[in-house]
Amino acid sequence: MAACAFLGLGIPSKSGVSLRRNGCVMSSSSSSPLSWARDGGIQWNVMNLHTFAGNVRGMIAEQDFDASSAIVKVPKEMVLESNSIPETNPIPAFVTSSYWRSQPWWVRLALRLVYQKQTDKTPYLSGYVNALPRSFSTPFHWTAEELQETHYIPIQKQGKQQFRLVFCGHQSPES
Repeated sequence: MAACAFLGLGIPSKSGVSLRRNGCVMSSSSSSPLSWARDGGIQWNVMNLHTFAGNVRGMIAEQDFDASSAIVKVPKEMVLESNSIPETNPIPAFVTSSYWRSQPWWVRLALRLVYQKQTDKTPYLSGYVNALPRSFSTPFHWTAEELQETHYIPIQKQGKQQFRLVFCGHQSPES
């Protein structure tokens, strides 16, 4: 039995995205990711959810399959990827269109997920929101004092720079 975890490997098709051989779907903890996936029309035959060493969740092949077999099929409307983030603002009640257009794709993605978490207006996004970690311990989330405690200038600069980029100068780590 072979096992692996990854972040991408989507192969676009008219019906959606098929994840093929040597690909396993990455998943973090969620109350019922399989129910959400099945309810959304995601199909898999030979794969099942598995917890790997280090408490990493992903999918594992439970039987052999041909190299040309589609192992996971995801309807296009259930796919959330960087090129599915629209240029036009889909959440005008949440952020202004000028702010939306000025942001990189990853900020737009985060905004859509935060909006989903607050409003529950787009049910297909709920599985992604529920799979997100509940707490973070990364430099971006540290206070100015915590960054200072590292005594490592590059991480201090990067943490402050990321904070300013996301919050567009409206706040700074010093405040």
